[in-house]
Amino acid sequence: MHVARYRKVLSMLIGLVALVSSASFAADGPSVTEAWVRAAPASVKAHAGYLILHNSTSVEASVIGTTSPQYERAEIHLSRIIDGVATMTRQDQITVSPGGTLKMAPGGFHLMLMNPKAAIREGDTVGITFHMATGKTLSFTAMVKKAGGMSHDNHSGHKHDDQPIHKMN
Repeated sequence: MHVARYRKVLSMLIGLVALVSSASFAADGPSVTEAWVRAAPASVKAHAGYLILHNSTSVEASVIGTTSPQYERAEIHLSRIIDGVATMTRQDQITVSPGGTLKMAPGGFHLMLMNPKAAIREGDTVGITFHMATGKTLSFTAMVKKAGGMSHDNHSGHKHDDQPIHKMN
């Protein structure tokens, strides 16, 4: 009787160790925190999104595309001031070094979510998926909220150009 109980407890412990190991393995990869999309009037057809991308792996993590079921198109852009002119450049790929982070914030890297399929209001959530160079995806949710300061949603005054891939170290 003791042997049967011992085997049952041992089997449960092995299963628990396997579960904890797989959970920690799944968490050991690129992740997103502090994701949000700037609220804008219904007439605005492009919304900016911001987040922090963490790479807890020992290899580079590269995002090669992004999508959202709530928008017709989603892209990663980089805003900069060049010779006194605000420019915004689409990024085909962003790479985060092993153990590194990339903060997407106003005035720098950000998501451009274009042509919402329905009205997006403050308090809503937006589903976003990063497509990684490894073939895997990283899906997350961003809260729609207002932010103080200059609106970054209306890019009509920005110069758009197509520059080569920007790599973060």
